[in-house]
Amino acid sequence: MTNPAAAAWPSSGLGLTGPGAEAAARGFLAAALADNDPQAPPGHVVLPSSTAATLLGAAAVTLPKTSRLIVTDDLAAALALLERHVLQRSRLVYDHEVDTVAAMRVADPHEEPTPPILLLADAAGSHERARIAALLAQGQRLDIHGVLLGVWPAGDTIVVDSDGHTTSADNGRHGQQLVDVGRLAVITPTETVAVITTLAEAHTGMPQPPPPVEPPPHQTGPDPATAAPDAPEPVLPPDDAGRVLAALAELGAVTAATIAAHLDMPYPTATAKLVGCEHDGHAETLRADTGQTLWQLTAPGMAALGSPRPRPRRMRPVQRNPRPASPRRSRQ
Repeated sequence: MTNPAAAAWPSSGLGLTGPGAEAAARGFLAAALADNDPQAPPGHVVLPSSTAATLLGAAAVTLPKTSRLIVTDDLAAALALLERHVLQRSRLVYDHEVDTVAAMRVADPHEEPTPPILLLADAAGSHERARIAALLAQGQRLDIHGVLLGVWPAGDTIVVDSDGHTTSADNGRHGQQLVDVGRLAVITPTETVAVITTLAEAHTGMPQPPPPVEPPPHQTGPDPATAAPDAPEPVLPPDDAGRVLAALAELGAVTAATIAAHLDMPYPTATAKLVGCEHDGHAETLRADTGQTLWQLTAPGMAALGSPRPRPRRMRPVQRNPRPASPRRSRQ
């Protein structure tokens, strides 16, 4: 993220308390979606539905659609998604023999995009706190960050006044005085939805539909006398992992970004599904001559889909072990 204070924030997340905490969290949400760092892909936000309801109220149900905002069913789903990204990004930086995602972007600008990701969630119970802290500690070098609503013992906590002014709540308990962030942006739910709507239109190039109009209180449903008989049940979309496998069968060896664009699916979701398919043995990665990481179906994946075997691709498998032929420069 391009916020200059972010580099001094604790690796295990930043907690927000005080009367302006929720308004400041909404400011972080809008700022992350508007992030436009020229050295990195556009930022993404992962937001559990319960936190979305806390911050936006009823408007959380009809949020504008943008691939850069991923609202999950619950906190567990958000953490599972981020854990897949930690695994994927750890493998990418290892393959490029660097320590951070930022260094990988410089070393190989053609590698698949790894956008900054912000987890915005409520401070959870003790068993979930350990999981979040471990994930964010690993995620710091992988451009994965966290802002938590409430006191956050695993990181640092700041108190936010209603006007956005901040003070440290724990005086730098982790051995480093938290940077003076000064005054944070504080915005209302209505303002937040308006900003997200504008950004969604900019991200997609399409106007967002107006929110649905609620029926008058006395109209609890359609009139049985005028309702269409035997209305068909809505068709549910196929499982995302199945869609990803079907896209691989159709497209062959492609990048995760190509899969996301082909399916109109958020890039972090597509990457997480690809990693899950790899764990199941249904997909594998290859390294193209250009240096890009590509994904393709395995034989078990083709068998699971009942797909014919595609034409073989002349690609190099991704190297998992250090290359002994070239001497390694010692790190200082």
